[in-house]
Amino acid sequence: MVVREPISRAVSSYCHLVRHAHLPALPLNEGLRRCFDAFELRGDPFPEANVLSYGLYGQFLRKWYASYSESRFLILSQKQMLESPGLALKQVASHLEIHPEPLLEALKDGSMKESNIGLYDPAMLRLARLGSLLKTRPIPGTSRRTPSALPSRIPGYALSRVAEIAAGIRGQKRETLTDENRAMMEHLYEADFADVRATVPAEALYWAPRAHA
Repeated sequence: MVVREPISRAVSSYCHLVRHAHLPALPLNEGLRRCFDAFELRGDPFPEANVLSYGLYGQFLRKWYASYSESRFLILSQKQMLESPGLALKQVASHLEIHPEPLLEALKDGSMKESNIGLYDPAMLRLARLGSLLKTRPIPGTSRRTPSALPSRIPGYALSRVAEIAAGIRGQKRETLTDENRAMMEHLYEADFADVRATVPAEALYWAPRAHA
């Protein structure tokens, strides 16, 4: 399991779901407000409520630990993965009881490149979402999407790629969280932090809410 500071994770999750046409392309703060409304219904409908609930690491880990030994889990942070990928891969190999050499060789020769780059620029998110609408179609009765017919996939992939390149050129312009939304998110994750501190290894816990800082 890889954990990330939960507020930045929630923002990333929201933008990811907009990018791939699972959510409408609303301004960030308006969209997050809708996610809060869905979360407070306690029905946890995917995907709005899960933008927030997936950051409740302590809550989820408590449930897993009730059924499986803690030794079955390896928990790393996104910071560890980015700053020391070689060490992280060695830890993964050790945990899985496999040889680390093939993983480390892939890291050396560049075949393991950074992937799943976030897209935060609101204008480019709308463009990428249009691309996703063209290259995928909804699966009835679910919140998932499946590839469209080939003719519409081609311009869809082109639009998505243009959005990614343009976002990089523009410097990934980002929307800023309102004070109200940030305070609501801080309160939500502060309530879970006692469980997080009890279930996440200290070396993977690189953040703390204000009340625990």
